[in-house]
Amino acid sequence: MYLPHGSAPDRDGGCTGSPADVAVRAYANALRHTLAMAAATDRAELTTRTLVAAREVADAAVAAVIEPDGDLRAEGDVDLVERFGALDADLRSRLCRAPAGPTDLLAGGAVTVPMSGGALIVAGHPRPAATQVLSLIAAHHVAGLDRLSQLDALRRFANSDPLTGLRHHRPFRRRLAKATPGRTAVIAIDVDNFKSINDEYGHGAGDTALVRLGNALQAALRCSDDLYRVGGDEFAVLVEVAGEPEALAIAERLLRAARSAGHPVSAGVALRRDDEDGPDTLRRADAALYVAKRAGRDTARMADRPA
Repeated sequence: MYLPHGSAPDRDGGCTGSPADVAVRAYANALRHTLAMAAATDRAELTTRTLVAAREVADAAVAAVIEPDGDLRAEGDVDLVERFGALDADLRSRLCRAPAGPTDLLAGGAVTVPMSGGALIVAGHPRPAATQVLSLIAAHHVAGLDRLSQLDALRRFANSDPLTGLRHHRPFRRRLAKATPGRTAVIAIDVDNFKSINDEYGHGAGDTALVRLGNALQAALRCSDDLYRVGGDEFAVLVEVAGEPEALAIAERLLRAARSAGHPVSAGVALRRDDEDGPDTLRRADAALYVAKRAGRDTARMADRPA
């Protein structure tokens, strides 16, 4: 793979001055960029800021990041970006294993810096002395990925039930507040005779039942439907439907899925009205759920219909 020579403007005013002065300016420039990288809010933004930093401190025509999963993203000279995008998986892997510094794996004066299974690469007349500063940028990129990963884990923990992995009451309330009158239906679900499972077999068996049931209910829903665990043995589903018949049909499908998992449930269904808010719709769905319980369980009832 041949990467032709290119040029880019010297963004920090050129390399005039003593080598020490040049080094000080390079590190000061890198510090400015690493502060921007530390403020990135997602992986795409972090990678963009890493590429901008690498190009500028190395005065390179193009910069590329190869992630540990093999994904490659490059920015800069259009022709070089296209050539980087055409690198095959084998060459990407070899670049990630190459030592830091100028590399003969790419023609055209490329410099590579390995970083946690991936690599940061610049090409198109990069400054030969830029390797150390690029290593600093690469280290901050890896640290940024770790930070974003931890933030994602914290967000999932804050919004998900740790047992089933389903979203819990907090995101459910947010989604419920956005329910559309005449379109959004709430399906309240409660496991039948769940207390007997805990009493007879222990809470471990109850937890296993909830996980199995949650998986079965999720598999029975469409991609656009939202399932939540909102209490001990209580689940809720928010669906967009054309009317009450479709909402009730979805509830019946959930009943069948629960039976197949060995843990029957009862369900109450309510379609949001024009004159009510989300919590009011939920209260009507809960009332319909209790009607289903009194009707013998393992059944679904539509709100505001005769028992």
